[in-house]
Amino acid sequence: MAAYRKEIADIQATIKEHNIDEVIDFEFWVWVDRQGFRKWKVTVDSVTEVA
Repeated sequence: MAAYRKEIADIQATIKEHNIDEVIDFEFWVWVDRQGFRKWKVTVDSVTEVA
C-alpha cells in the first residue's frame, strides 16, 4: 500500500471534502508484484484489503 500513498491520500481527501463516506464505498483493484491483483477498500480514515 505504501507505493500508492499519494493516490490513497487524494481519495481520502475527496471523501472528507465532500462528506461522502456514508454514501459511497470506494473499492479498487491494485496489481501487487508476484501476488496478482488485490482489492482495497478506502474510507476517510483507513485502507483495508478486501478478501
